[in-house]
Amino acid sequence: MPLNNIPHYFMIFKILSGITQKGSPMNLIKLEVDTASKNATGNENTTGNVGIYELQAEEKVMRTYSNGLSFKHTPGSSRRAYKVAFSARIRELGLESARQCHLHAPQLMELFSRWKNLEEIYVNSRILEESKDIEELHAIAGTLSIPHEEMNVEDLYQALDNVFKYQNPKFLAARFAAFCKDRSNLGQSSFLRLVAAGRNYLQMIEKLWWLKSLFEEEPKEFLSFLLFGRAPWTETRISRRFKSSFTWARNFLVGVHNKFIHSLKSAHVPLPGIISPSENELDEILKSFIEEIEQKSEKMEKEEKDIQRITSFLNSLKRIKQDPSCFTGWILIPENKFSWRTLKQYTNMLHGISFSALRAVLIRACLHQDKWTHAIERCIRMFTPETTLKKPFHDRSKLHPLPIDLIMGQRFVIYRPGNAQKMKELLLTHGCLWFEVPNVTLKNIKIKAIACWHAPKKVLKALENGARLHLFRFNMPKGPGNSVKVDVILSGAEHLFISFDHLNEIHSKKLHAEFESTRILGIDVNRLSKHVLTGSRDLEMDHSIMHVLNKWDALERTISSLQARSDTCRDWKKVRKFKMELRLAHQRRSCLRNDLLRRARIQLGKKILEWNVNHVGIEADIQKDTKNKKGSLAKAITYMPHNISLIAQEIFILNHVLQENIKLVLVRKEGTSKYHHDCGGTIDRMSDKGTCRACGMIVNTHQNAADNIEKRSQLLIEKYMNNHSSGSTPSAC
Repeated sequence: MPLNNIPHYFMIFKILSGITQKGSPMNLIKLEVDTASKNATGNENTTGNVGIYELQAEEKVMRTYSNGLSFKHTPGSSRRAYKVAFSARIRELGLESARQCHLHAPQLMELFSRWKNLEEIYVNSRILEESKDIEELHAIAGTLSIPHEEMNVEDLYQALDNVFKYQNPKFLAARFAAFCKDRSNLGQSSFLRLVAAGRNYLQMIEKLWWLKSLFEEEPKEFLSFLLFGRAPWTETRISRRFKSSFTWARNFLVGVHNKFIHSLKSAHVPLPGIISPSENELDEILKSFIEEIEQKSEKMEKEEKDIQRITSFLNSLKRIKQDPSCFTGWILIPENKFSWRTLKQYTNMLHGISFSALRAVLIRACLHQDKWTHAIERCIRMFTPETTLKKPFHDRSKLHPLPIDLIMGQRFVIYRPGNAQKMKELLLTHGCLWFEVPNVTLKNIKIKAIACWHAPKKVLKALENGARLHLFRFNMPKGPGNSVKVDVILSGAEHLFISFDHLNEIHSKKLHAEFESTRILGIDVNRLSKHVLTGSRDLEMDHSIMHVLNKWDALERTISSLQARSDTCRDWKKVRKFKMELRLAHQRRSCLRNDLLRRARIQLGKKILEWNVNHVGIEADIQKDTKNKKGSLAKAITYMPHNISLIAQEIFILNHVLQENIKLVLVRKEGTSKYHHDCGGTIDRMSDKGTCRACGMIVNTHQNAADNIEKRSQLLIEKYMNNHSSGSTPSAC
């Protein structure tokens, strides 16, 4: 479902609640010793978590496949008019669905709030003792048409809890349809949106209460949140608390900041200005700050990376202490706004002063001012979910068409043959489905328009393997468009959606006797290039991959040229043409990326089988944040493959189909490219090559990183094997 088709406020709720997050491809089960039971708990957040892992597929996953509608059944002369009329009708239905959401949202959100209050009382006291609470529980059950007269309190609470928290929203949407007395086809689709929005709103309330308690303990973080919308320590805590990526945590905090600042402006609560501290006050602040950092650095482990970072931070503080004008000068400039970007741009003009140091000094200077102390106390009192959040679908000023869901088992606004099982049979028989949409205006005549949807090959193959047809979704185009995008959502076990076709070309089982029984392969994952996968042994990409890379480089040059011409062109018609060409070029680039990663993964699988590898070592994934960065390195990192996803899927395929027992080893990512594998010297890196300071050898940095990864994997495996008999848990490698 494209986010640009959703109202802005609803999109914010989806982003903040983590719906758009992408889950891990496999369950990674950590082995505390040499073996582990299948009932071990999977580790969802593998970032920085070193160890040996087994791979296990998810028992139930959802996969979405998209394809457009076909109108080849209509004559060529009238096909375009037919397609435009069909798209216009779908857009009308999407707008009507949005109006339905605005109409019923207040009632349904009030019902969610009433249930939330009762749930908090029941969880805290484990029983509803007061008569008014019991009456409220029966009132909610009566509203949802649940038989409640002869049920005791515990059974009634459990029944309502199942209704509000049931994984499939269709059940609760049907209850709301009866409550609102709107059982129309279009209303049913709208109630699905309201159920999702209501659940997300309650989740956001819980997250904001947790965030408020965090800010009450750390005033410095709350002040950073107020001024910049960013608080690095808080973002890390959010990422760990909700087991999410750092990018999601940052977007979560920025979104909450924007909403909270808007609520402050609505309540006419201005933030005080920052007064430049005197030289004596600034000197005292910096002196105590430097002493605090030095004391912390003495207690930290003597890792070289930490020492360098702390030393750089201390040097920046000392430079600010020597030249206070670099700090006070920026405060005195009236044009400056206290935002993350403006402070970053100002820091780039300074020599030897880091952005984090300047930001930390600015926050400590504010905390020494009485005005800011009172402002923080007042703002933290106002920082509540009720005042910060806007309830979804309550603002009627912005109406955008919503996607229309076709729930299997019901007759819906987009007419389709039969129920889910019937549709599945038709897809497997004919490979397509025909849909009818009534009241389409064509040449001032109302007709029943017919469109054909051809299923992608992946959908047909998943259905043949036993996947369940879950949902169809019609998405309206952004702006005045003539095409309708259709998403089909399938559910089932994860292995049903993975292709094993490439294993037919692998005949390496016969080579197993030539190698020793235990082999380790270290893999260094890089950006899209001939070094995208570099192994500790020969893992060169074949000619087909190099051919795709040549296409990738040519397409990159084409996109840069089109973007430059679009930016400098003044003719709006030509600009529109350039944008269409850019969109198609980006689509081709995305297809090329997927093709390249698939070929590289297949090449890796062949080598694993040829060498009889039992353990594959890679670096624990690194968060790659390229927000507001437009350089060539940032673009390359944007298309860099996800380490664990790329390797884990191929290992799972080999284990599942060929009954192998290959394990994944995650090692420390620090210094794999920096230190020479042979002598341990530091490497001065220049692109893909580097020179060792100790021995003077010129090495390939990617190959050197793969060798270091294999060495660390070997050490980690030996520790686990040595502790197998004792049962103790070794320290991480």
